[in-house]
Amino acid sequence: VAPYAFYESKIGRIVFPPALIKIGEYAFANSTVQEIIQTESNLQEIGKSAFSSCVNLKGLILADGLTEVSPWSFHNCSNLETLVLPESVTSIGSAAFLYCKKLKNINIPAGLTTLAVNAFSSTAIESFNCPSGITSLEGALFSDCSQLKEVVLHPNIESIGNSVFENCISLKHVNGGEELSFLGYRAFYGCNQLEKIEYKYIGGDRSDMKI
Repeated sequence: VAPYAFYESKIGRIVFPPALIKIGEYAFANSTVQEIIQTESNLQEIGKSAFSSCVNLKGLILADGLTEVSPWSFHNCSNLETLVLPESVTSIGSAAFLYCKKLKNINIPAGLTTLAVNAFSSTAIESFNCPSGITSLEGALFSDCSQLKEVVLHPNIESIGNSVFENCISLKHVNGGEELSFLGYRAFYGCNQLEKIEYKYIGGDRSDMKI
């Protein structure tokens, strides 16, 4: 599907054919699409902002084979509630789900190695169990996620960036990593319900820990 092919269109239902491999940037952005069906889909790439501001889209199951959710792919899909990502996804780009304010049900693929800035900011996600391939939580990753209550960080996490959990007003419990060496500016700013952070450090003193 070429870039901007259905931009601002009144299309309501999309069926991805098996031959479809790539969806170009802004291909369905600002459209009225409500339903996407994939039957034996071989989709490998979703371009930047491909479904941005598709405010009528409520649920989506992406088929195996997709490796990257590009930046801004589903930005401002304000009624998106459920998203199923295939285990083949290894990267979620910046602001991929920013302002998906009803997005509560989303699986995090175990093989994920990249979570970029603002990827889940301002969503309704309630918990996050960090995959083992992630070593850094990038800036504002979960900022303004008002329903996020619990975070489990893998022991290999080395860095929590600026504003990662800023204004997560329901966050109560964070289980930290063993290799954490950097905690960014305003990382937990506004987390007024935060009761407990479990941080385990192995390998000597904390002289290299930067806050």
